[in-house]
Amino acid sequence: MATVKIGFLAIRMIAKPITNGIKSTAKNHPGFKQFCVTVAQTYHNVDIRLNATLMGGPKPETVRPLTEAKAVELGADFLGEFIMFAVAAGIILIASVFLFILESATERCHIPLHTHLLRIRIHRAPTTTFSRRTCPK
Repeated sequence: MATVKIGFLAIRMIAKPITNGIKSTAKNHPGFKQFCVTVAQTYHNVDIRLNATLMGGPKPETVRPLTEAKAVELGADFLGEFIMFAVAAGIILIASVFLFILESATERCHIPLHTHLLRIRIHRAPTTTFSRRTCPK
């Protein structure tokens, strides 16, 4: 459990400079700035409408857009958090696949040995020798 916490802390420490880089790029690059504004305005629009629906109030006809500075900040934060989530999910997915492959290889390695021991018990006769060369190293 402590290893998982340290791993997530390391991911956050690595992702923090990436998030800061996204924020500075969003402020300086006009194309990326417009993309961040679009992402933030969409997020803001969905957030306001969803909150109104969940609270049981009337849906707003129009949602007042964010200022450009707030939209750039919110869009850059959203993209930074999304990148952190994607990296963490990718690491978990890769670890799961690796463990599945490792367990599969271990099972393939132990099945011939188990079969060999079963043959010895049943037949009490010499059989072919078991070779561990079939197992991955």
